[in-house]
Amino acid sequence: MRASFLLIFCFVALAFASDSKYAIRSDEFRLGEELRLNALMAIGEPGQKILSGKPDFSKKAELYMRRKIDGTNYAFYSGLLNPSPFKTFYAFDLEKNKITRDEALKMKFYAKRRTKPYRDETEIYFTDKYIFSPRLPVLYFMRNEEWQRLESVVAPGILNVVSDEKKVLLTTETEKDVSLPKRYFPIESGIFYADFSAEGYLPLTEAIDVQPNKQNTLRINLMEAKVSEVSFYPDVYENQISEADSIEKVECLYDLFRKESLSVADTLSTKWFEQVYPSIRILKDTTSEKYRAYAKAYKQTKEKALALWLKARMAPVDSMRTLLFKKLEEFESKPVSFMVQPTSLKIFRSKSAPAVDTTAKKDSIAQAVKDTTVKDTLAKAEPSKPLLPPMDSIALHLEGDNGRISVDWVGSLEKGDLDGMVEKLKVGEVQIRVSLDKNNPAWIIDSNVVKSRQHYRFVKIEFVIGAVALAGKGHFVLSETLKKETEVEEWLNPKKAEEPKKEETPVALKDSLKQEESPLKMDSLRREYLVLDSSSFRFRGKIVGISGFAIQTREVTQGDFARMILAKKLDVKMKDRSKFKGENKPVQNITWLDAQAYCKALGGNLPTESQWEYAARAGGNDGFVWESLEKGKPENYAIYEKNSGDLSSKDSAYGPQNVGSKWPNAWGIYDMAGNVAEWTLDNYSTWNFAPDDVDPTGSWMGYTKIIKGGSFDDGIKKLNATSRDDEDPRYWSEEVGFRCVFPVR
Repeated sequence: MRASFLLIFCFVALAFASDSKYAIRSDEFRLGEELRLNALMAIGEPGQKILSGKPDFSKKAELYMRRKIDGTNYAFYSGLLNPSPFKTFYAFDLEKNKITRDEALKMKFYAKRRTKPYRDETEIYFTDKYIFSPRLPVLYFMRNEEWQRLESVVAPGILNVVSDEKKVLLTTETEKDVSLPKRYFPIESGIFYADFSAEGYLPLTEAIDVQPNKQNTLRINLMEAKVSEVSFYPDVYENQISEADSIEKVECLYDLFRKESLSVADTLSTKWFEQVYPSIRILKDTTSEKYRAYAKAYKQTKEKALALWLKARMAPVDSMRTLLFKKLEEFESKPVSFMVQPTSLKIFRSKSAPAVDTTAKKDSIAQAVKDTTVKDTLAKAEPSKPLLPPMDSIALHLEGDNGRISVDWVGSLEKGDLDGMVEKLKVGEVQIRVSLDKNNPAWIIDSNVVKSRQHYRFVKIEFVIGAVALAGKGHFVLSETLKKETEVEEWLNPKKAEEPKKEETPVALKDSLKQEESPLKMDSLRREYLVLDSSSFRFRGKIVGISGFAIQTREVTQGDFARMILAKKLDVKMKDRSKFKGENKPVQNITWLDAQAYCKALGGNLPTESQWEYAARAGGNDGFVWESLEKGKPENYAIYEKNSGDLSSKDSAYGPQNVGSKWPNAWGIYDMAGNVAEWTLDNYSTWNFAPDDVDPTGSWMGYTKIIKGGSFDDGIKKLNATSRDDEDPRYWSEEVGFRCVFPVR
């Protein structure tokens, strides 16, 4: 029975030819072949002459076509899409199937498995993201000597965006200011939305439900921005504004204008706007995330359009406002000084004596100057006071005559006698002058009415005694109410100038300077290992997910084994039985049981077959490490039969060599083909079970363990990363070694 099964198995295996018979060679593409267009072809226009070109995608086109001319020859065409036959096409997403467009170009596709190589599909169409079949919902192809299956997905659609208005521009999340008309193909079915604008029109966010396999049209109708202006005849005239000779006069004119403009604004109604502005589209799925994003964008654009519409209607008002602000800027931009009055005074003396509070109201200070009796009283009382320490600083509250200044100041004098100045201040012999960098007060507005205007841009204080001005040294303290105003807050806390950008360090140099940022790690016992992120790849004919893990970049060496014994990480009964000796040569003659015990001692495991194959193929589709790399010759990447096993046993190149002596794969992992074959964690079974969707492991039925990668004594076929051998876990051989994987923390 077993012999019969093996005979049948061998017969079936022989029926499958190598990958090369199921692929198209570059020399099998003919140049200059004319395509005879018919109604069933989705490329080109009637009457157009299309000639075949080089089999690549360098020439930008809407659609590419690969057509089989005869059993061994093909032609490659590019051109515009013909939408009519596209209605019946089946689509296959390349990214979801982990296939690149260039890989798909040379794959032969079939209607079923076990098909002879020359019976592939006659016509296959290509875009950047999809391939299309005119007749089949499922396609098969041969890869790494296994049949792979492609399931069709919801097909993309065709979208034409047009407008009757001229020079309409389209903006999406990925493109800006694209001129209409615009055609999108392929475009995913579902909601498409974009912002539209044109000079003389109000902006609009518009959307459409794109249907698969169909030609969809989104027609844009914008609303004109030109509207009738409001009637506005204020009691403020242009000549009044131009003749105003102070900021106060201009502000009075502005307050009058503001009151009248607000009354005009109150008469405006947006009812007409709401009736004529395009409504939001009610699409098929109003609960989706895409529709919510569209609804949000539509609302924002509508608010912007309404603001522009109101601005157009209020043009006469805005014109007058512009004149007033321009006149205000003439006064506000200049520095200015004001004389102010102190309404309270507080004195601070040195810490060696208590502070003496001589707070006096404005009226009492003024009265002290006029009332001789009060002065005499203060003079007579002075000798009886104890001698006080000199003043340290003072606090003043200052008020301006026009009500625009109300501020505290705390400090002393830059130079001069503070005690003497204060005594003269008490009797009214000192005038106080404050300076501002701009004559630009904050407007305190409540219920659309300017309640007051308060100065805040104080930069200097001076105490004027006769012809002498003593500069103060201290700081101004604004009221809490004033500090809450946005412009005041920005003036008090100016934004720091942006620091010049430092020259960017090249990525390669960054990796060498900061090892922690690199996925490549080093450990005294684990040695060099690579951290790989979670991903998905095509494994045994199926797309599977794989969680993140770390893998040693080199096979475990005899030196590594000795370090583990020295560190007492291994059972003393474990021995290195390697036949080909060398500290940097891989361990050989090790059983699966001992290899797994070694990895466990390091806190890891042997890799599963899917982990090993994912790392070996560097996430790609090629089974051979060298196929997608420069100088793709096996002898550059592998120690195998040709450069080792076929040599004399006395030759130094015979047998496994130092790990890492050949070139690594695309991820920097060495010896994933040849040198020594490597144990994996998985069981093997003659029954070919479909792998799990995520992190597939071996068969639950088998007892033998899967070996991957081929050895120094194997031919090229065994070096394919998808090939597999199996042996009893107690088996050892000079052709078999291992490497470990570790969980990602």
